[in-house]
Amino acid sequence: MSIVRIKKAKLRIKENKVKDFLENALMSQQELADRIGTNRGHISKIANQKSPAISLPIAIRIAKELNVSVEDLFIIDDL
Repeated sequence: MSIVRIKKAKLRIKENKVKDFLENALMSQQELADRIGTNRGHISKIANQKSPAISLPIAIRIAKELNVSVEDLFIIDDL
């Protein structure tokens, strides 16, 4: 069995619902950042629609922590 690395994979996003799901979960950006191993500034850029792309591993970790699917959290830009 081979291991597939997806570190460089990026999702081009039109918009996301990170801020809404954070509010519903009563979770701060700092708490989410701590849980997924990034910094609050990175989460802030994503939540405030300042990031046009996001790495697939980060998108998956955010979705997992917020207990939603990546598809429900991010609206992907058509290629």
